[in-house]
Amino acid sequence: MSDLMLKKQRIVEENFDTIVDSEFAKDVVYGLSQPQKRLSSKYFYNDAGSQLFDLITEQPEYYLTRAETDIIQKYGSQFFTCLEGTPFNLFELGCGNGDKTFNLIENMLSAGQHFSFYPMDISKVAIDGLVKNLHQSFPLLNVQGQLGDYHQFLAQINTLGKQQQNVVLFLGSNIGNYTPAQAAELLGDLKKGLNSGDLLLIGMDLKKDFDRMTAAYNDKNKVTEKFNLNLLSRMNEELGANFDVNKFNHYEIYNPLDNAMQSFLVAIEKQSISLSTINLDIEFDAFETLFVESSHKYSFRDIEILAHKSGFEVVESYTDDKQDFVDSLWRRL
Repeated sequence: MSDLMLKKQRIVEENFDTIVDSEFAKDVVYGLSQPQKRLSSKYFYNDAGSQLFDLITEQPEYYLTRAETDIIQKYGSQFFTCLEGTPFNLFELGCGNGDKTFNLIENMLSAGQHFSFYPMDISKVAIDGLVKNLHQSFPLLNVQGQLGDYHQFLAQINTLGKQQQNVVLFLGSNIGNYTPAQAAELLGDLKKGLNSGDLLLIGMDLKKDFDRMTAAYNDKNKVTEKFNLNLLSRMNEELGANFDVNKFNHYEIYNPLDNAMQSFLVAIEKQSISLSTINLDIEFDAFETLFVESSHKYSFRDIEILAHKSGFEVVESYTDDKQDFVDSLWRRL
């Protein structure tokens, strides 16, 4: 290992000891000290990031939300008919503003299904807004918002609700932000928090024309660019960093070897960054990249394989008319 790498490793170890109360800070210290700088896409979603993502879903190039909305409008009342009227707990991992969920719940209630709803999100603005809207529209529905990273809830889902039967929503292609191995691990953790026979409705973006996928993550109005650059602003605000967002470009590419859209922030010139609250200094070379997101795409065969690896079986898969997107219903074995 080179002297530079050893120095970076010592920085990581020293800072891990001094910032034990902040997972975000820990991951920033570790990720920015790697040869390929990287950060988890989950850190996009502070309040400002969540609001920007809502704008992304409205862009004409971003087909994913419209496709899933079509699926929910067409099949939402049918998703859970296999429960045959049994009351259940409905959990949503990463609910966001809940527009699609609102439509789904409306369809489910119209179909006479009985459930309590537990939306989970890292954004307080998103949770509070969704809970308020649901209370106003469906005053008899039991809604209990759960604030936090949904990972922290996975192992205890079957202890949170009042009913025996559990149903989990993981919509919006959120699973695509994980590599296949990471996705299997996360879903395996979810399996541990569920009972045999519990259901999971999971959204996935299907493989398609590369140009269409690239356009969806590189909209003409540059909302996705603002969304990604907000990660730098978040480090400025929360960790005392001095990133100049004007000195970074947003770059998207489809990698067919990984079956994923990949997102980078590219330094346009050599620069030194200081993160004062965690005593960390980082150098960026000109055109050096910060890897911030992978969005994996799936075939129906890929979906079957992932379900099996994770301890589930596919019950049914619902697609929009163009087969751009799928909401796949799985049963926990």
